[in-house]
Amino acid sequence: MIEAARSPMFVRVFDAYNAWLIKRHFKRVHVSFSSIPLPNKPSIIIVNHSSWWDPLFLFYYNERIWRRSSLAMMDEEGLNRYPFFAKLGAFSIGKRARAIHESLLYAEKQLRNGHDIFLFPQGGEAPLEEAYSFFTGAGHLKQAVPEAPVVPVCFYHGFRHHQLPEWTMMTGAPIQGAPSWNRRRWTEEMERGMEQTRNMLRNEWNDSKTSFHTVTHGRAGIGESWERFKRRTGRLS
Repeated sequence: MIEAARSPMFVRVFDAYNAWLIKRHFKRVHVSFSSIPLPNKPSIIIVNHSSWWDPLFLFYYNERIWRRSSLAMMDEEGLNRYPFFAKLGAFSIGKRARAIHESLLYAEKQLRNGHDIFLFPQGGEAPLEEAYSFFTGAGHLKQAVPEAPVVPVCFYHGFRHHQLPEWTMMTGAPIQGAPSWNRRRWTEEMERGMEQTRNMLRNEWNDSKTSFHTVTHGRAGIGESWERFKRRTGRLS
């Protein structure tokens, strides 16, 4: 497996580039006011996965808002393709049973050493509104480190009133369960917890009266730029 090799200097450089990239491609970036603060202890943080942007936004929110000591599990093929993610705190998980076992043992060790573990338990990108079907790795970690809370983090995004899309995020309530649960039972509860978080966030997104905490304002689209030009030239009051 490929272990994380987080480099503080590389993180700082990439954080600046990542913030520029997000501002260039998104109108606004939000956080739901309904978000629940992350637990004050090393946690298993599960994240939904529907787009190429998800790892970049996960990194963005962590560096700009949460500021947690964290590592992220990443598909081995993707980490081989983009090895710089290891310098940002990513470690690999393969497809073979032995590789999966090795990665989960590494994740257990890092949890016990005080790091959060970020997981995309869907295993790959899936449509934003598709029913959740998680792999059992997060359930295995919960069984192995029962004191670690499991927290759903949900991303939601789309086009609203502007040319460029908007992005928002909600941290849900920690998943509750019983010590006797096996990893499959935990996985089912994680799916339900993520679905509840997504439903709350979707309802807020679709409610025009709901406001979000905006953490980033991106660039204007063509329409807004044209309106500004007309105002400056006196063609629009």
